[in-house]
Amino acid sequence: WAKPNTRVDVLCTYVDPKDQKKKVATVVRFVKILSVSGTTQSGTEARAAVQGNTTVTLLVEERNAKKVELSRQLGELYLLS
Repeated sequence: WAKPNTRVDVLCTYVDPKDQKKKVATVVRFVKILSVSGTTQSGTEARAAVQGNTTVTLLVEERNAKKVELSRQLGELYLLS
């Protein structure tokens, strides 16, 4: 479902070290997808290439790129359209 030129929110699920409970946080909102699995096309070929964990390139400012990377290290990232 993730296609280039669409916009998504990036969410992170992680375990809070204070209470050991699983939590969800919004990392960045309404960011543009530049490519999915290395392709910038949003047609049928792009959907066929996406299976399981996929690399998605997002258009974000440097401060948001740092937030995304830190969140990736702390937990799991999910895209929400």
